[in-house]
Amino acid sequence: SDFFHLDVLSFIKTRCKFMVSYHYDGLQRNPLVFDRIPIFDKFYAFDKEDVDSIEKTKIYLSNNFFFDYDYHPNSIVNDIYFLGFYEKSREKFLFDFFNIAKKLFKNPVIEIVFLPHQVAESLDYKVSGINCLTSVVPFEKYLERIEQSNIIMDFLINAHNGLSFRIFEGLKYNKKVITTNPTVVNYDFYH
Repeated sequence: SDFFHLDVLSFIKTRCKFMVSYHYDGLQRNPLVFDRIPIFDKFYAFDKEDVDSIEKTKIYLSNNFFFDYDYHPNSIVNDIYFLGFYEKSREKFLFDFFNIAKKLFKNPVIEIVFLPHQVAESLDYKVSGINCLTSVVPFEKYLERIEQSNIIMDFLINAHNGLSFRIFEGLKYNKKVITTNPTVVNYDFYH
């Protein structure tokens, strides 16, 4: 919902009987979303803390959702894989983990996308051997990389506690997931 201008959403609302949003990120990461929530008949968030903390409007919990792309088994290329946007709050743990992973595995891969105003932050990443990207990887290409990996890494950011797509990708592709999200133990699929 936060990708669309309020006028666009309001127009769409006049053309449909029931309008739903599944918000895939922590609500605090983009404050524009709060003006858009009332437009929807139902608004879902994936972080229970967001659902519980917003009192003015009704937000529903949907732990997350999944894009159901076909599964094409590929040969394993990466021992461990992570792709994410640059986020200062996970930087130290990401560096520490990557240094350990390089000693334990033949091919651990971390790719970080830096927005234009963040490129200066990429120097330490490059020096450590982390792949620094300046454009977004198409989702289908990302899923191919997940399929080609033994383990998916998931580094929680400070802006939310909900389950990331990586957890659900691990379930779909039958991959192990290493996560810093302590709430994962509260879900019925966890073992």
